[in-house]
Amino acid sequence: MEEERLVAGRYRLVRRVGAGGFGRVWEARDEVLHIDVAVKELWLPQSLSEAELAERLTRATREARNAARLREHPNIVAVHDVVVEDDIPWIVMGLVGGKSLAEQLDEGPLPVDRVARIAADLLNALEAAHAAGVVHRDVKPANVLLAENGTALLADFGIAVHHTDTALTATGMLIGSVEYMAPERLNGIDGREESDLYSLGVTLFQAAEGTSPFRRETPTATLTAVLLAEAPPLSSTGSLATLITRLLEKDPAQRPGIAEARALLEAAREPTRELEREKPKPTKKIEEVQTPRQPVKRNNDLWVLAMCAAVIVALLGISGKLDPLVDWVFPSPSTTNKATPTATPTATRTSSATRTAATTTNPPKSTTTTTTRFNPADLNQESTDKTPLTVAALLPSSFKDAKNVHYTRNSGSVRSCVTSWMDQEVRALLTRSRCGSAASATYVDDSGKILVMVWVVPMADSTTAETAYNAASGAGSWGILCPGSGPGAEICDQNKDTSRATRSGWVRQVNRYLMKSSAYYISLTRDTGVQPWLDAAAQASVREAGPSNYSGNR
Repeated sequence: MEEERLVAGRYRLVRRVGAGGFGRVWEARDEVLHIDVAVKELWLPQSLSEAELAERLTRATREARNAARLREHPNIVAVHDVVVEDDIPWIVMGLVGGKSLAEQLDEGPLPVDRVARIAADLLNALEAAHAAGVVHRDVKPANVLLAENGTALLADFGIAVHHTDTALTATGMLIGSVEYMAPERLNGIDGREESDLYSLGVTLFQAAEGTSPFRRETPTATLTAVLLAEAPPLSSTGSLATLITRLLEKDPAQRPGIAEARALLEAAREPTRELEREKPKPTKKIEEVQTPRQPVKRNNDLWVLAMCAAVIVALLGISGKLDPLVDWVFPSPSTTNKATPTATPTATRTSSATRTAATTTNPPKSTTTTTTRFNPADLNQESTDKTPLTVAALLPSSFKDAKNVHYTRNSGSVRSCVTSWMDQEVRALLTRSRCGSAASATYVDDSGKILVMVWVVPMADSTTAETAYNAASGAGSWGILCPGSGPGAEICDQNKDTSRATRSGWVRQVNRYLMKSSAYYISLTRDTGVQPWLDAAAQASVREAGPSNYSGNR
């Protein structure tokens, strides 16, 4: 029996524990050191030519060499030895008790906290590999081992490349799993660190949702999906949605690096408590006072033609850079905050004329003389905007509304733009806007009767912000921000039903910033008499929020 085979006079095979497209893995016993190891037998079909056989042998040596550079890392499977017997290469590795992520996902998607831990471990592994000049090129669930203590380890550097390696495959030959490949690899751009991060995004998506985002019924359909299709909306990852969405950017220049990805992962651990509540139902009256929106124009014929051309280029194996195809068409507004005031049209939303003026001048509240070095147009682009993403720079410490009620900030933080407490419509809106982090704060009036929550969301540019603004006015619940203590903290207790509270909400856009507010009557009762006070508080809070709070923008 093959289980009794002694490889290289040293490694006795015990049982086969896995198999893949490139080899079989065995649990074995090192009879020299008397320890258990894993031994990978490189898969060599009988149909291989001499050139292909030589390539496989070279690949095995390369895997051992590249992985050996990283053998001390706790999130990378250590390679101890490589031997060749009967022209078959065998790679000796550390034995990891547990199962692969692919095997684990056969039982269904993983909880959010488990996915977050796997993400952190794999970011550590890729950081070490990239620092050593090694690009993995085949990050996928089958190559992620889950140890019994919960640690995730990256395995199988069989198609990895080091910056000193020369090309080993024939021109146009794809090595790796297509559904996990970055689009640029399908267009002939290979061996880059950004591609590993894209594959990590696909892997995390599958870990969270239980399905691979681009897998289709045929290889051609899968390739087309990788090149052109957007990943399905994330439904179960909550605050990890921003990280995964950013990793899945078609354009490698838009993907986060290791440091930024780790920062996004840390931002996902939100310190402020929140509760998700029912989405307010729409009212017809509010639609009567909204400024009519111009339809988004698109030449469908040219768009379809461009997609077809890109697919043909990829399938023919012609190298070239794939320009990212991004659908910026957001869901049409379907709901409006039930408590949003309807009596004063000019306060409901900023008109088109007012919004356009806001992109070229400071917000109305700022009367400080503009310095010669500040150009208001700089606020229209992320690349030129110098405003820090902090609570102090984007949110006032206090404000007064039109009814002369004074509000004081009692909590604030910078958090992930997309959170699990937003309903699906709002998550989809912000995810498609590619926002990363947002500043948020809560305010309470001096009498402790009204709680105001404010979000300031920076977008890539003013055009993106305007598109999001047009959709945000009809979107659903953004969730409840809870101050840690004092008035308003009690409404987020699990036994409180905030849907019973009188409330109001407003949206405003200034340059590349989207401001959203919600005001709640802390007593959680229906009282139409307080509606004008809530309206005034919600309006004033979004009017006072934004980049004009930063002294450098005056």
